[in-house]
Amino acid sequence: MPESNIMKKHLLSALAIGALTSAHAEIIQTISGPDDASGGGDGNTLIDTTNDTDDWIDTLNAGGTVFIGFDWVITNNAGETGTGGFFGGLGVYNGSDERLLIGNGWASLTFSAGAGGTIEDTGVAYVVGETVRIVTELTVVAEGASNDTWRTWINPDASDLATPGAQRTDWTIGDFTQITHRAGNDPGASTMTNIIVADDFVSAIVAAPAAGPIRITTIEIDAETGDVTVTWTSTIGRFYFIETSTTLAAEGWGNFDDAYPAGGATGALTSITFSAGIDPIPPETREFFVRVHETAIEEPQ
Repeated sequence: MPESNIMKKHLLSALAIGALTSAHAEIIQTISGPDDASGGGDGNTLIDTTNDTDDWIDTLNAGGTVFIGFDWVITNNAGETGTGGFFGGLGVYNGSDERLLIGNGWASLTFSAGAGGTIEDTGVAYVVGETVRIVTELTVVAEGASNDTWRTWINPDASDLATPGAQRTDWTIGDFTQITHRAGNDPGASTMTNIIVADDFVSAIVAAPAAGPIRITTIEIDAETGDVTVTWTSTIGRFYFIETSTTLAAEGWGNFDDAYPAGGATGALTSITFSAGIDPIPPETREFFVRVHETAIEEPQ
């Protein structure tokens, strides 16, 4: 495992901090947007087989799972009666054949998903002008199969994987050719941003995907106590394996925490504080090293 971003800081005695990266779930493709849709129809093509990164559409159609997350706001639902008049969201299409619309179906004032008159309601009401994060899991058994699965969440966090707002296990998704953004009927309109295609749930939740390896951003040393606080870039929902040492010798590293923080990271930055004079910083320590690894999506048992 390659080591990166080792930093050294002298404070009375010497202090050194390091960070490691590790393999983790992959963000396959992103589109920042904004994309504005109105007027109905098939909508605006966002991703198709000509611009999908590493041909992920064909790969999924052969069998597999992806998660698609996006920020979506309904900007105009003029004409909506509560039983029809507006629809919109992220569409999964084969040519002009809609396989799935994730957002709002024709006959409700709530977020929903479905197609062809079969709509599954999440029970979460939409508010015009209010942005939500929607994540959908698409699982294809095989191209053309009728037992594909989709699951949809509204404003999820990392702990919600087992509790989608709506789902079906008897769908046909495989052989789709494009992902679109649609809204209508005219003048109904919506805006979509921060579209993420990923191979795991948590990566699709994060509206602005973290780029590059783990990076230590700050090292703060309390002038009175000598306590050391280390902060690094993190991904929401991830856990981190923290090792410490008073030497860079391979045999000197010890496990400080194998699933930090409890419950997973809650933001783009995560911090930990080590107390001076207490293990793992014993009295008279002249050098202290920390390594941070991203370790898991779900908290280890």
